[in-house]
Amino acid sequence: MKDDPVLLFDSVSHYFERLDVNGRDALLRNGTAEAFARSLCDQCRLHQQSLEACVSDVAESKTVQNARILHISVLCKALAVILRCSDSELKSSCHATMKQHLIEPVPYVAHMMLTLEGYDSLQPTTVINAVRIMHRLAPLLEQLPPDFLNSTTSLLNENMPADVRTEAALCVANFLTHERNTMFKFDAEICERLVSILSVSAVTCTETNAEQAMKALATLMISSTHFAKMARRKCCILVAKENLHHDGKAIRRSVFEILDAVVKNHELENGPAGIFESNMEYVVQALMEGASIESDASLLKNILDLLVRIMTSENLPLVARLKADILEALARIATDGNRLHGTEHAAACYLKIASKCIQEANVLSRVVDLMASSHAPVRSQALVMMQDQIFWKPSIAEVLFCQTSFVEKISVILHNGSQQERVAVIQICTTLVSDSQNHRYFLQCEECVNALADFVTSNETKDRSSLVAALNILLDLMLTTEHGINSFVRKLNLLPWMVSLANRTSCGKLKARLVAAIQRMTSRLLNQSD
Repeated sequence: MKDDPVLLFDSVSHYFERLDVNGRDALLRNGTAEAFARSLCDQCRLHQQSLEACVSDVAESKTVQNARILHISVLCKALAVILRCSDSELKSSCHATMKQHLIEPVPYVAHMMLTLEGYDSLQPTTVINAVRIMHRLAPLLEQLPPDFLNSTTSLLNENMPADVRTEAALCVANFLTHERNTMFKFDAEICERLVSILSVSAVTCTETNAEQAMKALATLMISSTHFAKMARRKCCILVAKENLHHDGKAIRRSVFEILDAVVKNHELENGPAGIFESNMEYVVQALMEGASIESDASLLKNILDLLVRIMTSENLPLVARLKADILEALARIATDGNRLHGTEHAAACYLKIASKCIQEANVLSRVVDLMASSHAPVRSQALVMMQDQIFWKPSIAEVLFCQTSFVEKISVILHNGSQQERVAVIQICTTLVSDSQNHRYFLQCEECVNALADFVTSNETKDRSSLVAALNILLDLMLTTEHGINSFVRKLNLLPWMVSLANRTSCGKLKARLVAAIQRMTSRLLNQSD
């Protein structure tokens, strides 16, 4: 193969097209660049004379034209590979090598435009190659010739073969989204036709073309062109939802890019409070369906994050309408034991959305359950949220104690949680007990009182401030009501511990409270013995 520059070039360029950016750059750095550039130069030398003849003789036979265009297409394919490299120095070096052996691109483009004028008599593959050549060479032109785009948009007509229309639409879309070309304008009919072709291509073409079509739509939607609204309207329903179940991960990722572009477009037009159009409901439904079936971890995370972004927007009627459904969908994912991944992130997303409506009993109950999640970051997030909510909304105490598993969860954490989690629970209980109206809930739950008593008497308690906070909770309960002192009289292990602590503590206020509680407990014990 070393002796055959055509085979070497075709082999390398074919391989390059199937690599991502990092892979291409790595190949070029490890020495393949030299082989690629050498084969490219040899290829140019082989065909330079025939290419020049092609440019000068527009009237040659269609068969010869097809062959010439194919040769130019090979060179432009190489140019496309080089231009996709992310290493700027490497790109410049390869680009310079190619330009050294490639005649001025302007006549090539002019020739392709003339060729396309007679597209009716050309094979579809010839037309496609000609269009690709034009658009691959366009970045090299300082100024585009007149009617450059018109020669491509003429191929969008319904009488053209589907693959030609698709290729033309992709070329035009990619051309328009380049920052230097955003000034190009078309009439409404052309805009409609372009977006329609891309939308249909995204659900009917091969995987590669479908992916390219969806990427083009997504890019058009967030560009400054007037295609944005049209693309948004067309693809929300047709493209995204049709491809949610596609086996190809690249296709499903393109679906997400489209949905993400819809949201970005709304945000750009209306600010964070402006996501309001009816099509957004289709976007949310597509995201929910996608999240329920997506198996790729990174893509699932992106979908869930986008859902959170939408549902935490302000002044969005959609949020109020779909909030319950989305929270339920997230809860299902978070508790799905058959999932290999995604449950932790779904739980975290649930908490972010729930912070807007935690006062609702069913939402509060889920948050309480997540306080004992199997994922430590989720437990921490749920506990922090609970601390914040109780501080600002002390009225939720009744719902917490009477309609959720709050008592069970804090008992489990006080017995088995990490030191940080225990501290968080003590802070939650301290806030609740600071309102005397909440004392009855604690005193009605012996399990909760026992957990607090075990916490303060346990030798494992190392954090003094948390121990004192827990003790103050118990003392508040003991000293404020008769029912409170009765609840503690039976905890005989607590009394000697309190006596020992009262003898050891140097804090006068704590000693006084301990002595008062000890006196009440011993008095009650003596009365019971009588």
